Order: sequence, then structure tokens, then C-alpha cells
Amino acid sequence: MTNDFTTIFDSFSAVQKTEFRQYIHHFHAGNKVGLQVFERVVVYSETGRDVFDGLSNDNERVNMSNDLYDLKNWAIEFLTIQYIKKNSFDAQFLTLEALRKQKGLSDILEKKTKQLKDALTKQANPDIGSSILTLRLADADYFTTEIDPLKNYQPEMQFLLDELDNFYICNKLKYLAEQNSRTKILQENYNPRLLKDIQKLAETDASLNPLIKKLYLPLLTLTKDKSPIAYAELKALLVENALPNRREKLIVLMYLLNFAAARQKIEPAIYYQEYFDLAQIGLQKSLFTAVGYFPTMTFINIVNTAIYLKKEAWLKTFINKWSPTLKVSDALIVQNLASARLHFEQRKFEPALSLLTAIEIKNYKNTHVSIHFRLLIARLNHELNRPQSVQKKHCVASETYIRRNPQFHGYLERCLLNFFKILLLLILNNENLKSKRQLLKILDNQTEIPPFDDWLKAKINKLK
Repeated sequence: MTNDFTTIFDSFSAVQKTEFRQYIHHFHAGNKVGLQVFERVVVYSETGRDVFDGLSNDNERVNMSNDLYDLKNWAIEFLTIQYIKKNSFDAQFLTLEALRKQKGLSDILEKKTKQLKDALTKQANPDIGSSILTLRLADADYFTTEIDPLKNYQPEMQFLLDELDNFYICNKLKYLAEQNSRTKILQENYNPRLLKDIQKLAETDASLNPLIKKLYLPLLTLTKDKSPIAYAELKALLVENALPNRREKLIVLMYLLNFAAARQKIEPAIYYQEYFDLAQIGLQKSLFTAVGYFPTMTFINIVNTAIYLKKEAWLKTFINKWSPTLKVSDALIVQNLASARLHFEQRKFEPALSLLTAIEIKNYKNTHVSIHFRLLIARLNHELNRPQSVQKKHCVASETYIRRNPQFHGYLERCLLNFFKILLLLILNNENLKSKRQLLKILDNQTEIPPFDDWLKAKINKLK
């Protein structure tokens, strides 16, 4: 039975676990029961036992839950203090707020404010996020001090306005890029304001933060116009390490990967290799885990790309190394799916099917991973020549799953349904009496090309 504390504690490194024990024994020494429960969690986690094992009645389970709740709060407190001790800019803002609320510390507050302002100004590679930090600092400094109406505050006010412009224009471009991306994929509708004005300012105003023109304007152009020029510009920033931090690099990398993935069907000879090269950059720079865990669908797309390029040895190493960095809820499922895809390419169909059927995905929430499961099981059923009734049942159930799921609509829904429709015709060939020629014509006449159309064509061509 999982609980919030064990989930947090399991995420700790060995060093963090040691430091956490020291922390709670020092700051929570008076809570003897809580400390005992912590030691029980440690012992039980090492042996794989549930911490609730052996409790004889409901009262003991309730008490255990309460103690685990306290431990969860201690763990969150511990992580927060660890973050503050790193003295990041965000942590320094928290320090300023604490000093501001304490009476009689205005001199110390002024000194710490100047130190943070100097640090923000002297950054070697400031990112656009620094604008909001600088803006927050200037705003607090301006509006929480007594303003002399006869004193010239024009420089301070102009600085506030300039930083506000930088922050607004940068984020407007960034959100417009994301909106364009989501509109293409999910057919969502938005009503963006001031698009032309913002874009014109970004293109012509030389006083704006240079990152706006160098980074965020090309991002908008990439998603809005599908521009290969913007793609090349952004890829150069990534290759040349010209972006300020991992988060900005990850944003750029994900948009580049999406662009390459969209082009794989149109220009496979170029963009499968492009996608693989981008993935290599992300792995070498550890960008995919910049937000804490490896993005699930990116992991699967890397697997599919490596398979297309026949990089099987590389893929095996990739799966083993990076699958533990996926979300806990996804890790085992995606690892099995990736390994099964690799087995399929090596024509190890039985082991591939065993990996998939060993996992229950009925209540699994990631529908896109689930459909990858269904597609692969359908192909494995056919390769293994499983009974016609089994194959038919799986295809019909998959069609129902697609139609009932709101995440599959429009173009994507039609592509997926086309795969199962044609596979069903192939499975039931003796009943529908379609000739090889007729089946190939049906496949070729689909406006929305089904996934694995080459595999379907190969199977049809094997018919007598």
C-alpha cells in the first residue's frame, strides 16, 4: 500500500535519506512515535514489505496513517529547507520577504536587496525568467518605500516599465507558440490578442531583451509557419549551447522534436535522423530530466525512431538507462512497451507478447501509451497466427476504445481506425473474399494513412 511519505522517501537519494534521518532526529526529537514509524518504514522498504503489514486492528492503521502524515510534512519541510540552503534567487526573495515583515530590519533589508539586485544584474547568461525576478525586486523596492514626490524617480519607473515589457512580450510569444502547437495537435480554439502588435515589436524594437528576438520569436515562427529556417536557427542555439539554462534548452528541444516528428512521414530520410540527433543532444546534456522526469511520449518517440533507423544495440542501452527516470506511474508500462517493440523488430514475438500481457492497462490513464499497446498486441497476434476469434476480438475492442475516447478525434481517430479496419479485413480474408489487389487498393485509398502501413502492406502482399 503506497502513501505520500513513502513515495517522497523513495525518491530521495542515499545521501538525502541519511540527511533526512539526521534532520528529523534533530528538529523533531520530541516525537518519539514518529521517529519509530520512520525507522519501521526504512526497514520495511528494504525488504519490500508494506508498512501496514502486521497491524491487527483499524485503530492501529489509523494511528499509522496519522504518523505517516506527519512524516510526509517533515519530508516536504526538509526538501524546502534544502532548496532554501542552495540560496537560489527564489530563495533569496523568500529571505527578503521574511526581513520585510520583521520590524526594525530596514537597513539589513536594504543591504540584502542590493546584493540580490547586483547578482541579477551580473548574471553571465540571464534568461528571460530573470526579468520577472528583477521586476519583482524593483516593484517591492519602489512601492514599499516612502516615495518623495519632489525627488526624481524617473529612472526607477522607466526600469520597471522596461522589465514589464520584456516579461510580457517574451511570455506572450512563448504562449502563442504553445497555442499554435496545441491547435495543430488537439484542434483547440483560442482567441489571442495583440498578436500582430507583439510580433512587430519583437521584430523591430532593438531595446527589448535580446533573447526575445533570438529565441522566442523563432519559436513562434516555427510553430506558426512551420519554418525550416526557424528550425535551423533554434537547433543552432541548442548545438552551440547558447541558451541560458536547462529549462530554456528543454523548451527549445521539445519544439524541435515535435517539428522533426511531424516531418518524419513527409521526409523520412531526413527527419528520422534529425529526430535521433536531437534526442542525442538532449540525452548528452541531460535535458529530458530537467523538470524531474523523462517525458513519456518523447521516450516512446525515441524508441520508434531508433527502431526505424535500426539502432537496436543503442536502443537496448537507452531503455535500460533511461526508463527508471520516467514517471513512477509510467515506468514499468513504458519500459515493457519499449522492450516489446525491440523484441518485435528482432522477430521475438512470444517474448514481446509476454511483456505486454504481463501488465494490466485497463485503468491506465495515458491513452496514447495505451493505444501503442493495442497496436503492438494486434500486430503480435497476427504474427503469431493466433486464433481468428482472438484477433478479431482485440481489433473490435480497440476500435470501441478509440471511438469512446475523447482524446482521439479528427485526423488521429481516423488514422487509428483505418489500421484496425484494414487489419480486420486481412484477418477475415477467408470470409470477406477480398483479393490481394482489392485489399491493397483499400489501403492505398485511405486519405488518413494508418500507422504501420508498410507492415499492413507487407502482410497483404503475402496473401496468395
